[in-house]
Amino acid sequence: MKAAARRILHTLQEAGIEVIGASSVRCWDDSGEQNYPVIHNRVHNIADWIELARSEQLDGIIHTNWGCPFSLGSPHGLFETSRYPAYFPADLSWNFQAAADTYLERFLHQFHGVSLAEMEHAEWADYTITDYYQLIPQLLPLITRNLPTAELIDAMIRFELPAARRSPLPTLLFRGAWSPDSEEVITFLKEKYRMGYSDLLAAKQNMRRVLAQLLPQEMAELFILSRFYRPELYEKQLQLLIADLQIIE
Repeated sequence: MKAAARRILHTLQEAGIEVIGASSVRCWDDSGEQNYPVIHNRVHNIADWIELARSEQLDGIIHTNWGCPFSLGSPHGLFETSRYPAYFPADLSWNFQAAADTYLERFLHQFHGVSLAEMEHAEWADYTITDYYQLIPQLLPLITRNLPTAELIDAMIRFELPAARRSPLPTLLFRGAWSPDSEEVITFLKEKYRMGYSDLLAAKQNMRRVLAQLLPQEMAELFILSRFYRPELYEKQLQLLIADLQIIE
């Protein structure tokens, strides 16, 4: 990124055009329905742009935050989920003495109120390789500040577990369509359906509760629809494959 950007910067500057940089604290990152930024990608992008802005003596830099992948795309996760990478470039830009590898610890302490004593003995004390977002569910009981932000991230992860990470629903649907006469496959589908969609229902209720703190009801329901529209389409097809399936209410 830096080599290509540097060439473009020089071309524009030679033409007398003033230039400022622009990183991205949230963007596509291979997911149109991104629930929170892919932090390792974003941290590298931010750090590269700040280094480039300093080396090329740019007048400034904007750290952009994209609300969706394109104008008609599904919304990315809410702004609250991107505070961690949004504050990171502010820290790098204005706090020149700060070490990037302590940013996670300082953010958790200052933004979420997690005590330094709790973090000192944590198993995840190597802050340079730890994903802030994946820590939030286990840290939730220790968070005393900006709790709605943490609860929103936790709600997104609770949604992802049954929807994408644990026995992904499209895979189940494929196996059922491929082997509709297999008693073994259908029995497996029934079990995974009841587990997966029970977890999804709980995740939906939890997400609705958290979003009520952050959005008007109409906007909250639209966001929930953007996340559950696809798995609920899969559910309808699963119900066609398994005629005697007990519907999850």
